[in-house]
Amino acid sequence: MADQDASELRQRAEQRLQEQLVNMADFSLEDAKRLIHELHIHQIELELQNEELRVTQLALETSRGKYSDLYEFSPVGLLTLDTHERIQDANLTFVTLLGVDREKLIKSHLSDFIDSSTQDTYHFFYQALLSTQQPQQCEIVLISPSRSPLVTRLDGIGLMQEITAGTETTYRIAVSDVTLQKQAETQRVELAAERQRSKVLADFVRDISHDLRTPLALVATGLYLIGKTVDKDKQMEKIEAVNKQLFYLTRVLDQLQQMAVLDSTTELVLQPGSINRQVIEVLNRVKLQADLKPVKLTEHLQVGLPDINLDADKIDQVLTILLDNALQFTEQNGMIKVATYLENASIRVEVSDNGVGI
Repeated sequence: MADQDASELRQRAEQRLQEQLVNMADFSLEDAKRLIHELHIHQIELELQNEELRVTQLALETSRGKYSDLYEFSPVGLLTLDTHERIQDANLTFVTLLGVDREKLIKSHLSDFIDSSTQDTYHFFYQALLSTQQPQQCEIVLISPSRSPLVTRLDGIGLMQEITAGTETTYRIAVSDVTLQKQAETQRVELAAERQRSKVLADFVRDISHDLRTPLALVATGLYLIGKTVDKDKQMEKIEAVNKQLFYLTRVLDQLQQMAVLDSTTELVLQPGSINRQVIEVLNRVKLQADLKPVKLTEHLQVGLPDINLDADKIDQVLTILLDNALQFTEQNGMIKVATYLENASIRVEVSDNGVGI
């Protein structure tokens, strides 16, 4: 086919030459010399142009090599996906990150290497790319047989490119490994929680020390006065006062023990239940104690709270401790209020009183 085209081109050139050829009788020697000179100049021009083309081609190949290196050794993984979410190309960084041969990646679906826990996130990400043609971002977990799961961030955009039959859209995805960043964030949250826990513990120790110091001082004073008092009636009065303080100390120690058990128990028995029902059961149990003091118990329970997974025994213990403390420190004719309400995606329970506190 190429030989036929060349032969046809030569025939057309010869025909053009015949049409433009002047009478040879009028073609002098000077004309021939001038023509040969022009041909030599034209030949040199073609050689110079050819040399420039070779230099330009070499520069383009060098530039292409540089861009190829930048693509292959980019600090982030780079992927090209088609409209069916198949991998068309992947750079060396992504291949190394995933630990899978490039040949196995090409034509595979990216979702084959995504953990089931983040499949929905990836699906919404890719559907957004297809429908909006706008840059999209998400975080997913990549898995492979040879590597531990990796938390990665995907940044994607759709690009139109020319093909033989017209144009098609491909999707360029940048894959950034954020596993260490996520681990650092988790450690930072855990450290903040531990600091808060230490602060709460320090505050608790300070408060409970104050709470124990007063009855201990009263016990010591009472025992001293008993030793100094000869009157039997006054001795019995002091002994009764000491017994009250000892009873109070026993209650505080029992509550401390319950709190220690709650704090050390990490396993929860979660079952669907109503938090309002839990609150009402505890209120009914302490109502007699409140009436005897007397202290007014009020409840403000939000209607229509959904059932949640809860450990009924643990919640019962916590509410009992809170209400016992409220009854202990609320004066006669005081008020204790228990409220429940929905806050963001959580249910909040509050126990408040108008007592003096610790």
